[in-house]
Amino acid sequence: MTKRIFRSICLVAIAVFLASVTLFLCVLYGYFGNVQQNQLKTQTELAAQGVEVVGAEYFEGLSPKGYRVSWISADGKVLYDSEADSSEMENHLAREEIKEALESGYGESARYSVTLMERTLYSAKRLSDGTVVRLSVAQSTIPTLLLGMTQPIIIIIVIAIVVSFWLAHRLSKNITAPLNQLNLDDPLNNEGYDELSPLLRRIDTQQCQIRGQEMELQQKQEEFEAVTENMAEGIVLLNTKGMILGINRAASTLFGTTRNSIGKYILSVNRNLEISELLSGIESGVQTEKIIDLNGGKYQLALNPVRESDKISGAVLISEISPFASFAVLYILRTNSLLNIRS
Repeated sequence: MTKRIFRSICLVAIAVFLASVTLFLCVLYGYFGNVQQNQLKTQTELAAQGVEVVGAEYFEGLSPKGYRVSWISADGKVLYDSEADSSEMENHLAREEIKEALESGYGESARYSVTLMERTLYSAKRLSDGTVVRLSVAQSTIPTLLLGMTQPIIIIIVIAIVVSFWLAHRLSKNITAPLNQLNLDDPLNNEGYDELSPLLRRIDTQQCQIRGQEMELQQKQEEFEAVTENMAEGIVLLNTKGMILGINRAASTLFGTTRNSIGKYILSVNRNLEISELLSGIESGVQTEKIIDLNGGKYQLALNPVRESDKISGAVLISEISPFASFAVLYILRTNSLLNIRS
């Protein structure tokens, strides 16, 4: 149970940590993306004012760091580009930011490059002469940020895992400590989780039932011993599996065993194969008798199945049938609750 709790806490802690990191990166990426877009808009407006005042001379010697500057005519032809030869560039009239700038005076868009694994932000401003000044800047994507932050992220993950394991170890011990300290001998006097109260009450009820059965068993055992102890006939009480539930002194002497044989299999006490044949009567429910050689003499053994509600609950093995022994058999049959309890 401790291992299961420990494993569950670790998995939850790691999952929450990874989810938090992912959410943090997404929120942070979106926030800085908006900041960068606003900065790009400001730079575009400044560049547009410069072109409005100076004209084409504004682009002479221009070398913007981190930004790409383009000047585009009203028909989409590129008049100037800070990173490429404008004469070889395609028409830009269909570009989203250009269309929007020509229609409303200002436009912006963002495009993702799979090959470069980066997102490019565009900002365009229409001038009074109908031309458009456009600025663009590259923005790293989340996978690129993760690759660039691999080392610190790995360090943070390792620290988080170590802390999670430590906390999980302590929490699992704290959770299971009250369970390990339960006093099952007196279930109702335990102080622990309220959720355990139904279980503890059930344990207490079952213990009361067991104590009652033990008292009844002890009473039936004493009755059995009182009736059979001084009998000359040997009597063995068996359950349906052939386990000894009771044995008197005469039977102990006859089978060469002691009273400590209670709870043992009858054939482990005496390995006589003829006794094994008698035991078949328990399953068949038929009384069987057989003369068997025991301790250098011949003894007549009888096995009487005991029934209750048309179900066999055990059997009585008797040696040397006599009227008094038959009376004892009838008594045991009437008090067969001993068989039910012990079996």
